[in-house]
Amino acid sequence: LTNTANSEYALVYEAGDNGGYLTCENRETICKMLQELSGISNSREMSPTGMEISPIYLLIILAACDVILQNKYEGGWFTAASVFNAYDNSGESGFSRLIFPLAYVADDVIYRSISYEDIQKALNKMVKEEILDVDEIDGTPLYAFTLKYRYLPKLFEGVKNSLAVYRHDELGNISLLYVISNQTETLGFTIKKDIGKIERLNAIRFNELCETVLADEGANLIIQTQMSRKFCINCGSPLNAESRFCSNCGKPVL
Repeated sequence: LTNTANSEYALVYEAGDNGGYLTCENRETICKMLQELSGISNSREMSPTGMEISPIYLLIILAACDVILQNKYEGGWFTAASVFNAYDNSGESGFSRLIFPLAYVADDVIYRSISYEDIQKALNKMVKEEILDVDEIDGTPLYAFTLKYRYLPKLFEGVKNSLAVYRHDELGNISLLYVISNQTETLGFTIKKDIGKIERLNAIRFNELCETVLADEGANLIIQTQMSRKFCINCGSPLNAESRFCSNCGKPVL
């Protein structure tokens, strides 16, 4: 997606082996498209809240949550290697991973910017700052979130929509936006320059982020989304595509 001089955006849709097509849309239409892809609801009245964090900490948190929920190790342990490899988008099963959209749009820039040694140093700092606990088995450090931060992987349980946007402009400025919507809330993870941020989003704040992303003429964006299967609006249980009733609570599928 590229911002043109007349405030319209040239969109190139990719459709795998089936090719794709090109179209132009204005900013308002793009914002509506991103909102729909994110899964956020206009009806939410929740106040937006957020905290700033180091960009590398933010990338580690996202990767660690992915590893924890994929591997389901007792205690939620993960290694430096598993975090570093989480953004590798070359595996065949990558699409099933929670951070696939982010890895798809930004794996190249992440691996150019961050080394394995950077990950190890950051993990050790996070231990000192009591964000992580550390143990050791056969000489390999194993990390886990401390009690205060153990809620983070739970944010990714039951994710129904996720949206990643990688933005770069003619001056070389880079920013990342990753949005997930679960059954109760929408969360935004942003990196811009040397600031990372985790935010609970409402529709108004989401639109503000979209306006920021789409602001500058000459900016280029890569967008990837992932929408999982439907969930029961009554009990939250996952539904099959052909389900007419929830197998858990029996409520009809709307």
